[in-house]
Formats: sequence, structure tokens, C-alpha cells
Amino acid sequence: MKRLLKNNEFTVAIIIAITWLIFGIVNPDIISLANVYSITRASIISATFALACMLVIISGGIDMSFFAVGCVAMYVTVKHLVDNAMLDTPLFFIFAAAMIIGIILELINWFFIDKLNLPPFIVTIGSQSLYKGFLLAFVGTTYITTMPKGMRKLAITYVSSTTSSSGIVYNLHFLVIIVAAMYIVMHIVLNFTRFGRNIYAIGADVTAAQRAGINISRTRFLVFLIAGAIAGVGGVFQGTLNRAAVPADLVGQELLVIAAVVLGGGGGKQARGSVLGTALGVILLSLISNNLILMKVPSYWQQAVTGIIILIGLIIQSTEAISKL
Repeated sequence: MKRLLKNNEFTVAIIIAITWLIFGIVNPDIISLANVYSITRASIISATFALACMLVIISGGIDMSFFAVGCVAMYVTVKHLVDNAMLDTPLFFIFAAAMIIGIILELINWFFIDKLNLPPFIVTIGSQSLYKGFLLAFVGTTYITTMPKGMRKLAITYVSSTTSSSGIVYNLHFLVIIVAAMYIVMHIVLNFTRFGRNIYAIGADVTAAQRAGINISRTRFLVFLIAGAIAGVGGVFQGTLNRAAVPADLVGQELLVIAAVVLGGGGGKQARGSVLGTALGVILLSLISNNLILMKVPSYWQQAVTGIIILIGLIIQSTEAISKL
């Protein structure tokens, strides 16, 4: 049993099951396929950005700018297409443009962190403010509701639908499949490639990794490159699901995504982090948030309950805390 408790994924899965059961006792409608679809949709954006955040964290860094990067990438891309009457641009090129912008912005972070040896937290906090300020000051502050056709079509593409007991139709969005595919690919990269092993090695001990012959700078470069591409994709997902381009829409919610990564095993002295753990962390926080809203719990209580769940999860994951029980 102790061996299982030391497994981050198992711990978070148990917390999810207990939390869902408690919510289900209070409101039986919560244990339904309709609610599963609702939580899944609510998890799409945070799950995408959590993947980028996880990659940076397990490499030994921290990124507070990923939401700002995604917002800038999405808004600049959509605004350019709208201003130049290019609404028929294929979806592939929309994603490609957002990914390129995201990569450029994250590589700015990489330059200051890797080449100038500045603290990642300070750098990414600064770049978050810089990117948000640039967007609001020079690009635009208005909501764009005339979206490219490809994004509008993607917004209403569903895999399945179900009706709740109250007659409300809930849809399982197609983006869920794309996000799941991204997680599978990332799992393969991290666990079955030399690049993935290098990331874990740098996160565990950068000095030892360097002595082992790992190119630290190149590995970090690729980490921020991939994180930027994912952030760009996440920005397009956000614009698609909202059916509008909203400047700096997500900025300020970074800590919840970081919390999901930490819950999944990305925190603590011996934590390695994992794709499955990150996915479970996102599901847990989305489960809490969505169901508290359904139960009409005030927002300040939602934050308090979320904080308590995070603390409980971290305490249970701590091998030191378990040994003292």
C-alpha cells in the first residue's frame, strides 16, 4: 500500500474518485455522462497549456508566461487574418502561424534564462507583463468576433452528444481527441527517447547532466521551442472554443495550471513529473471547479476548496509526510 501511495498518478486518481463520490452524494446529477462531457470540455484549454508548463518544470525551470504567449499568438494571428480579409485561410496555416509566434516568444525566455543565466521565475514573470503590455498597447484591445471560417467550423465539431436529466445537451468536443493525441505523443517522447531522458536528467541535477555529456543549452532550447508551439496551439483552441479572439483572456490563471502539474508529480524534491499525472491533475481541478459552479458555491469558496485539495494532494504525495503518520 505504501508503494502505491508513493505513486503520484495513483494518489491523484484516488483523490479524483473520492471527490467525485462526495459531489455525487450531494448532487446525483454530477455522476452522469453529461457532467463528464462538461468537465472534459472545461479541461481542454488547461490541459493543453499544462503540457507546455509540465515540459518546462520537469527540465528544472518554471514558466509564468505561457498563457500570455498563447494569447498573443492567437490574437495576432486572428487579427492579421481579419484585417486582411483572409477568413478562408485553412486551419492548418492558422495553427502554424500561432505556433511560430509562440515559439519566438518562448525562445526569448530561453535566451534570457540559458544565455544570460537569469532566474526562470523572474524572467517569465517579466515576459508575461511584456507580452501582455505589447498586445494591449500595440496590437489591439477589442474583442474580435468575426473569426476565420476554419475556427468557426472547428468550434462546432463534436464527437458525441448526450442530454442531461434537465434536458440540456452536452457535447464531447473534437478537440478532446487532439489533446489526447498530444499527450500520447509527449508521453512517448519523454519516456522512450534520448531527448526525454535528457530533460529529466537536467531537471534532476543539471551539473551531473552536464558531466554526463548532455548539451544543456540545446536541450533547453528544444524544451522552450516545444512549449512555445504548444502554447500557440492552446491559444487557437481558446479562440475556437470562445468563438472570439479576446486579448489577454487567460493571463492571470497560470497558478491553477502549475498546480495541476505539481499535483501530477511535478513538485517536490524527488518529483519527476509525468504526462499521466499532469492529465489527472487537470481533471481534478476541473472537476472541483465545474461541480462547485453547478452547486452554486460562491467563487471565494471555490478557491478555498481548490487550495485545500491541492494541499492534501501534495501532503499525501510527500514520502516524508507519510513516514511521519
